[in-house]
Amino acid sequence: MYKYILIAFILLFCSCKDNKTTNELLVKARKEYNSNNYERAILLYNNIIQKDSSIGEAYYSRAYCETQVLEIEKSISDYNKSIQLKYRVGDSYFSIGLIYRGLFKDSIACKYFVLAYKSNPNDTIALKLIKSMNCYNGNF
Repeated sequence: MYKYILIAFILLFCSCKDNKTTNELLVKARKEYNSNNYERAILLYNNIIQKDSSIGEAYYSRAYCETQVLEIEKSISDYNKSIQLKYRVGDSYFSIGLIYRGLFKDSIACKYFVLAYKSNPNDTIALKLIKSMNCYNGNF
């Protein structure tokens, strides 16, 4: 009986240690992100995602960093993953819209600005872009 309790305690201890490590990595990644050290932040977010792929913040923040170092396809993929994980959904749609607008793909950008506005009807910036880009089709 004591053997099973000991095993349970060890498993619990190990899982807590992994969570602490993930939390420590998040703190370090945020520091690099806030210091505009995007490549270092990407490496830290990669480690976080490898440990726990359910952390939406890691995908969202890595996507921003990837945009800054011009890894556009990866960035769009990570924003979509943050949407899937329901982390900052409206902001993720909006960011994808900005990427496509920067690529001069306005029809795709419009789609994402409309999705951003639908996710957050208080997003006045998305609404202004929708109107200025003539995205409005009466369906939102």
